Amino acid sequence: MTKWSKIKLGDVITIKGGFSYKGSYIGSGSSLLLGMGCVSNNQRFLKTGARLYSGECSSTHLASPGEIVIATRQQSDNMPILGFPAIIPKDFSGKTIIVGTNLYKVVNTSNVKNNFLYWLLKSPSYQAHILACSKGTTVRMITKDAIESFEFFCPPSSEQDAICELLDALDSKIELLRRNSRTLETMAESLYKQQFVNCNNKDWKIKQLGDYVHLVSGYSYRSADLQPSTDALVTLKNFDRNGGFKQDGFKEYIGRYKEEQLVVNGDLIVAHTDLTQEAEVLGNPAIVISTTKYRKLIISTDLVKLIPTSYLSKSYLYFLLKSDDFKHYCIGASNGTTVLHLSKTALPKYEFCLPPESLVKDFTSIVEPMLNKLTQNEIQIANLEKLRDSLLPKLMTGALTIKTLEDELVCS
Repeated sequence: MTKWSKIKLGDVITIKGGFSYKGSYIGSGSSLLLGMGCVSNNQRFLKTGARLYSGECSSTHLASPGEIVIATRQQSDNMPILGFPAIIPKDFSGKTIIVGTNLYKVVNTSNVKNNFLYWLLKSPSYQAHILACSKGTTVRMITKDAIESFEFFCPPSSEQDAICELLDALDSKIELLRRNSRTLETMAESLYKQQFVNCNNKDWKIKQLGDYVHLVSGYSYRSADLQPSTDALVTLKNFDRNGGFKQDGFKEYIGRYKEEQLVVNGDLIVAHTDLTQEAEVLGNPAIVISTTKYRKLIISTDLVKLIPTSYLSKSYLYFLLKSDDFKHYCIGASNGTTVLHLSKTALPKYEFCLPPESLVKDFTSIVEPMLNKLTQNEIQIANLEKLRDSLLPKLMTGALTIKTLEDELVCS
């Protein structure tokens, strides 16, 4: 640690505010406007957060691949991105990139590697600092000064490179598994649309979902029941706003529950509530995938478990509930202001075209192995993320060096 120097972020970077864009220019043009949607708490950059923009802006709001942007606010604890970084991908090269409002642009004014700064801004000590400095209740915000005041120990350039090489390698493996999962899900979804949506189904009868599944509502828990335990609730935080099941949304739980409210890997659940007015997860289906230590998992009051009572398989139901038609139905059937809810009768009354049993069986035989592979990928991803997240704070403080880690691996 003798070669590590204690400095402030403000000594090596300058924070620039985002561009106040005009909504009328969004959706056309060739420039890419970056918003908060490009920031994730577990991915380097979300391309869905970049929108086409036809307006002009000053050069101070332009950015390049490899540069870092930071989320300036957080609208929901279900979307913990306050102060988190996103690093602009290399394949945005040659495009005009605009840093929009609700983002800060990081201008590196030092010899510290940008990639090292990215990992620093992902570290627990930085995130704890951001949380302590944040302001607001419903919407949390962070100032430039708060970011620039963060103090850290900066290693020599060679150690920065070694740290980034290891963490980047883990991230690359995670991203490779994610790409494989996206490909599998796209293939399965395309097959679903081909067989059940873009097909001649005029002879299929309109039926209600409640006639073909058993719906189990989650337990209405008390805050006093959220205590250290070997059991846990599955909550809205387990639903990724971009789809999929997250491992960091569980709440340890000592309260009561009904046996049918337990879930295991492979069970199908649906978000019955949404904490945002944008309905980010309302009506979204998810397949339970847990790599946690918990003995039992119980669905919370915001979720519903679907149990097929007919030939409609979980594979078929999952893609039925992923459809735009179901999402629009849920939004239309919701009520509430700050929090969106579906009534207890909304899901059972959802109408769909009932396909023949033979078609569902053929579809299931093809898609079920794909979903099983998705589950395996997610378990691998979760394990790699745990490894990365356990190494990150140790590497960033010098408690563990790359040399020590290499020596330990050789000895083992």
